[in-house]
Amino acid sequence: MALKDIVPPLPQQSDDHFWTLVISIRLPDSRNEKLIEVYTAWNEPTELGSKDYKKINGELRNLSCFFQLKKRNLQWIPDNGEIKRIKFGFRDLVESLKNSDQYVLLNGVPFTCSNEDDELIYYPIIKKNGDHYKAIGLCWTRDGEYAFDDITLEEQLFEIH
Repeated sequence: MALKDIVPPLPQQSDDHFWTLVISIRLPDSRNEKLIEVYTAWNEPTELGSKDYKKINGELRNLSCFFQLKKRNLQWIPDNGEIKRIKFGFRDLVESLKNSDQYVLLNGVPFTCSNEDDELIYYPIIKKNGDHYKAIGLCWTRDGEYAFDDITLEEQLFEIH
């Protein structure tokens, strides 16, 4: 099935807001479903183009390395700040994320930046590499407390080389 067949049609633009494509998921060990931001349609487009679908596909591919996604859970919401959602991003990756590899987002190890203008919360990403793990980069979000607020962390030990 093509991505164009899975993404719902873009709603009619409004003078009040843009539209954001989100996917509803339940994080592991979470009691509640949460919305994860996938793509925001800026500049009032009336339909999505091939570049938009490429960005959506890349974002879904990266998110699927950490979360179980059901593409039927995609929906458009107004980008007006009234509906709570989570935006994840990735930075300083030493390698591209691949669905064939096993990753862990260490949500129990949050970092903040010393730059006061940076409101992001960063989490290390590790990749299974044989019998140990290796650090490959960071995941960021502005909504870390909300994203993981109902998850009880269990102590786990990861040997990282």
